[in-house]
Amino acid sequence: IPRYGFTATPLFVVLLFWAIEAIRHSHPSKLQLINLIIPPILLVLLSNLLYVENALGWLSSPISAALALATAYAILAAWFFFALQKITASLSLSSKLMKTSATIIFLLFTITTGHCLLRESREAEIAARISGPAVAMRELSFSKRADSSDTPQWALLLVDASKEIEHAHITVNGHRIREAPKSVFHFYQKKFDLLSFMEEMAKDINVNIENVRQWRAVPIPIEYLSQDGKNQIRISSPSGAPLTVYGDFAAESPSAGIALPTYEIVSHSRIFVSVHDLDWRPRVKFTIPTPSQSQIEYDEPKYPLAPQSDLSSAPGIQKGQWRMMIALGYAGVGKTFESETKCVRLSPFNFKEVEVIPGKKDDFLTFNTACHCDYLLKPQEGATHVLAEFKGKGQAVSGDRQQAVVSVRLDGITTSGDNPDYYDCKGQPKPETLRLPGTAQVVTFNKGKDTEFLVKALYPINAVRGRGHHLTIELLPIPEGTALTLKEAELSVKELSWPDLGQQSVLVY
Repeated sequence: IPRYGFTATPLFVVLLFWAIEAIRHSHPSKLQLINLIIPPILLVLLSNLLYVENALGWLSSPISAALALATAYAILAAWFFFALQKITASLSLSSKLMKTSATIIFLLFTITTGHCLLRESREAEIAARISGPAVAMRELSFSKRADSSDTPQWALLLVDASKEIEHAHITVNGHRIREAPKSVFHFYQKKFDLLSFMEEMAKDINVNIENVRQWRAVPIPIEYLSQDGKNQIRISSPSGAPLTVYGDFAAESPSAGIALPTYEIVSHSRIFVSVHDLDWRPRVKFTIPTPSQSQIEYDEPKYPLAPQSDLSSAPGIQKGQWRMMIALGYAGVGKTFESETKCVRLSPFNFKEVEVIPGKKDDFLTFNTACHCDYLLKPQEGATHVLAEFKGKGQAVSGDRQQAVVSVRLDGITTSGDNPDYYDCKGQPKPETLRLPGTAQVVTFNKGKDTEFLVKALYPINAVRGRGHHLTIELLPIPEGTALTLKEAELSVKELSWPDLGQQSVLVY
């Protein structure tokens, strides 16, 4: 990254102009000139247009593709250095010195290029568009643990896919998973602030955070899984919006080199390129090798096609494994739970904490300026998230189509820096308040006709200073001074305890 050190570009420009001037004074022949110009041009085109993943269209093996590219680079470099040596006599340079320097540079170039291409081959990935009757299927078995007496307390499905996975049809051993997968950071409580960091980086390239490529996860009931037999994961896109599923060129879970969710670090050296290169997944080694089979099937009788081992429609045979993993949390992690839903009538809006008012009927609130109320949270010890739903009806007092912003935010408590919950994983103070995307809506109200609204908010309790203390429900007329009437306002609150990938006793298959 140029800003981290002195760039060598000015020196390369000086060297380029010196070489052009020296060659011009040497009066080379047309053949010598062609030999000096063509190899660098081809090297530039090759290095910018042909990567290992692109070469896989002709060669199905990433290693073969890397070796083929390295050979092509070496041939072009040797061609250039040989042509350069042929005119050293006319450049007033020692022929022996020039040949020695060119040979050393050529060897260093070849070693560096070969190393980079081999590393790129280990990071090559399969990308397949799943639509219509096509189904991405992975079948795996859990390996036996030394302490096999332990039983998992919870399970998570981890998927590396595009944002359309939120509307996909997902089954595990034939059981439908109806909950939409969410960012993996929701399931790593101490690192949740990395999601806010990712959102901040995404704004720099004017991209919605949901469009950024990221790992997503969804809880799986333990009873859906077979601890001794095979487990089958199937993902399809019946909604008509094709989704992209990513995979690796390995039939079984490799012991190293696989791109898995980052729980500890954000790789911000790859941002500001595109949505897909905004990659937050360094290579980590924590998967458990297990027998696995991945393929594409067809879920409709009118497509009587056999399962395909070729996982992509790209040219060439691309065999490997889908990045559809199962994480199991064992003893010491704690069981997950959901509390009972608490429904509270909000009347009236003020600065006091809301309490349940038994027997209270419909309440009206007319306002023309910003107003809010607070709901006190008393989360259980094992709670990780709070799910709030704020609903009601409203009308415009005067004029049609008056607007207001309705939002639900999470607030913490003011704590000192000595409190361990004061700082996030980057060592920065946690925010005192948190408002995630989708927790605020602009609602249009009409005169004489009720307009219903519903705002849903899902917040991690530990994302704010100390711990989630209360929810704040806000109403803001647009523009301020516009009179609106609100009635039948109700707030529903439920505490959730989700799996935590930050625990020690977690295995990923």
